[in-house]
Amino acid sequence: MCGIFGTTRKYSKEIIDKKMQIIQFRGPDFSGTIETEKVIFGHNRLAIIDLDSRSNQPFEYQHLVIVYNGEIYNFQEIKNELKKLGHYFATTSDTEVICAAYLEYGEKCVEKFNGMFAFVIYDKRQDVLFGARDRLGQKPFYYTLENNSFEFASQSSQIALGNSFQINELAISQFLLWKYIPEPISIYKEIHKLKAGYSFVYNL
Repeated sequence: MCGIFGTTRKYSKEIIDKKMQIIQFRGPDFSGTIETEKVIFGHNRLAIIDLDSRSNQPFEYQHLVIVYNGEIYNFQEIKNELKKLGHYFATTSDTEVICAAYLEYGEKCVEKFNGMFAFVIYDKRQDVLFGARDRLGQKPFYYTLENNSFEFASQSSQIALGNSFQINELAISQFLLWKYIPEPISIYKEIHKLKAGYSFVYNL
C-alpha cells in the first residue's frame, strides 16, 4: 500500500505538505514530492519491491515522471521482453518496468500488466499525463477537474483539502443502501473515482 498524489494547480508548500501528511500511513518508508513547471507529484512509499532508495518515488525515467501504487505481478516477464527490445534498467523495481513499457507500447502498455495498480505518468515530451487503474479496482484513484485544473490522489480527503467542495447527497443514499459508494461518484460532488480497468490521457 502506497499513496499517490498529483495536481496541475499551484498550491502553497504548506498545503501540499498537509495533503501528503493525510496519506502518510499508506507509505511510512519514504515521502517525496517533485514540482515541475506544470505539475506537482507526491508519493508516500511502503517499500515492497527493491527496498533501495533508488526506487523511491516520484520516480524519474528518461523524460517520464511516475507516481504509482500497487504491484505488477508479471513485471519480470515484461522486463525481460523489454530488455530484448533494448531497454535498460537501473533498479529491480516494477515501477521502472511500467515506465519502460509506456515508452515501448504507449497507452497499450496497460494490456501487458497483470496486477493491482493505480499510477500516473507525466510525459514531458508529449506534455501529457497518462494514468490507469487495475481491472478489479483494487487500488483507489480519485480525481477532480475543478478550478481549470486536474488533481488526483489515493484518497478524496487529499483533494478536498484546500478546496470548498459540496457533499454528494446521492453518495450518502448509496452508502446507506449498499454500505459503500459505487464508482464513479464519491462523497464530494466535485470528486470522482476512476472506474476499474480504465485509463486516461490529460493534455497539459
